[in-house]
Amino acid sequence: KHWFTYRENMFPVMQGEQETSEDDAYVLKPMNCPHHITLYKSQMHSYRELPVRYAEFATLYRYEKAGTLTGLARVRSLTQD
Repeated sequence: KHWFTYRENMFPVMQGEQETSEDDAYVLKPMNCPHHITLYKSQMHSYRELPVRYAEFATLYRYEKAGTLTGLARVRSLTQD
């Protein structure tokens, strides 16, 4: 799903000498998708169960273009919840 939309901005993993097709390409995760929302929506809930807290921490890698990296505003690696 993300591949077709964000592939130009994804950080490719270094390949060996072996040729690989685009179908076999490996890239690092560029964003944190809200999987905790999918978990919550998978069952019925009562207001009595609230507050429910889910968290998902992940290290993200983005292949930013040269000149766009400025301080901590635009970085190549970050941990996001």
